[in-house]
Amino acid sequence: MLVVLVMLAGVGVGVYLIQQSTEYREKAAPATTLSFNTQTSSPEVGQEFIVTAEISPAENQISAVELRISFTSGVLELLEVTSGNYFDSEGGFDPSFDSEQGELSYVLWADFDTNLSQGIGTLAVMRFKAKQAGSAMISYTEETLVGAVEEGDTTQEEGRNMLVGTTPLTLTITSPSATPTPTTVEEEPTVTTSPTEADSNGGIGGNSATSTPTTTSTPIPTSNDDGDSGSTSTSTNTPTAYTASDLTTVEELPDSGIAEVAFTSIGIGIFVLFIGLILAL
Repeated sequence: MLVVLVMLAGVGVGVYLIQQSTEYREKAAPATTLSFNTQTSSPEVGQEFIVTAEISPAENQISAVELRISFTSGVLELLEVTSGNYFDSEGGFDPSFDSEQGELSYVLWADFDTNLSQGIGTLAVMRFKAKQAGSAMISYTEETLVGAVEEGDTTQEEGRNMLVGTTPLTLTITSPSATPTPTTVEEEPTVTTSPTEADSNGGIGGNSATSTPTTTSTPIPTSNDDGDSGSTSTSTNTPTAYTASDLTTVEELPDSGIAEVAFTSIGIGIFVLFIGLILAL
């Protein structure tokens, strides 16, 4: 009877231990994912921006992380990497990165005498600079490792990677926005033409006016012996202005024929006088 009781107790203890082992194994199953976060996905050339490495461990209790990150070296330049303080008290190696090769390696772990981290958080903070326009990608490589421990254990489970998935970050680097440059419009000088002086020939052909005197009669009252007041005419020369265009046309006076008649009369008179002298002799 005692043997039967001991056997039943052993079976019960065995079942309990198996259940506990199964529960620990389920809690220790890989469930961690990694991703990136940034405030801008379209930085301009020459702009510096921050990218963080984020972890979501689900039910895993994270004890150590080895980050292996690649990025597009021709478009991005990695300037600085700092810890995201995911672990309350952490150790690790200084980050190592090469901007020309586009590679980053950063190892972090938690001190075992402190509470292990279990929750979403930031593992690392990276400061990049956009070098040229184009598409760029930041991603975790296959060498990235996430370690965890089982509940109640103080040793890391050796040889198991708790990482089940990663999400890369795609960026679009844009050219700098054009800044309008103020332009100065030069005003063309205004040319003012002043009238030219008349030439020495009285302004003919020039731009000045030539005055030509004309005669007009103005009556002036006078007194005679009878006390009657009369009027006489005096000539007053009033200059009349002519322009050069008025002098360009010279009208010819019509031929009146007076000169021809005068010569004929004089010739007849001389002939008659000559005849008279002959008859007188």
